[in-house]
Amino acid sequence: WRENNKDKIEPASVLLEHIKEERKKSGKKFEELPQSDMSELPQLPEGWAWTRIYDICLDLVGGGTPSRKHPEYFRGDIVWLTPTEIPRDKVVIVNDSKERITIDALKNSSARIIPKGSVLLSSRATIGNVAIAGCDLTTNQGFASFICSNSIYNFYLAYWLLANKNLLNRSAGGTTFKEISKSKLREFKFPLAPFQEQKKIVEEIERRFSIADQTEHAIEQSLAYAERLRQSILKQAFEGKLVPQDPTDEPANVLLERIKAEKAKREDKKNEHK
Repeated sequence: WRENNKDKIEPASVLLEHIKEERKKSGKKFEELPQSDMSELPQLPEGWAWTRIYDICLDLVGGGTPSRKHPEYFRGDIVWLTPTEIPRDKVVIVNDSKERITIDALKNSSARIIPKGSVLLSSRATIGNVAIAGCDLTTNQGFASFICSNSIYNFYLAYWLLANKNLLNRSAGGTTFKEISKSKLREFKFPLAPFQEQKKIVEEIERRFSIADQTEHAIEQSLAYAERLRQSILKQAFEGKLVPQDPTDEPANVLLERIKAEKAKREDKKNEHK
């Protein structure tokens, strides 16, 4: 795909110029990645560029929990997410939450409105679960949320974060529970692909994930069938249906009478010795 479209796509270096302009408009600086920082990074395909993950976004923000001393704060209409509501090992769009907060809750806490399309990363205790904001929403303090520029495809960033879940966990600190700080996240080096290629990469990831999901489903069905088959074999075994019946075999009632007689003989011998 890249070879067939190399004359039609805008390289990442041009994207970075667009991002610089966007960040200037929003009052954010853009810091060029020093050449020394790239010396140990792997070589990227033609048209790609290394940059800091923070520099491809308009902002990287946290969240907060309104005071539980005010139950009325949790009777609102604003989506308020916690990390446990984000599925593992997949990227989903979230539009709802178990609890919703009010405007007053927003005003009186460190929670803030995160715009639709932002990439939500669980960053405390459970680190590395990723979702896309399907509406304007808020989160608790267990998230670091990337407000994307127009030059980055949010799903591309989301899948990169998911792919680097182990790296995120290794970079986390803390004693009571692990947490990766926003200051550490800002410095992560990010492989920026041309915008059209970002979309193509995501399309291919999702196509292959779909195949993996189908395979997983087929395996689960096979395992369930195998368990039912085991139970059926055991049931038949003890109903006399597993082994072909031989008409010359001693009937079970005769066998039981013989067992009773042998048991009675043993009891009589015990009584004689007494």
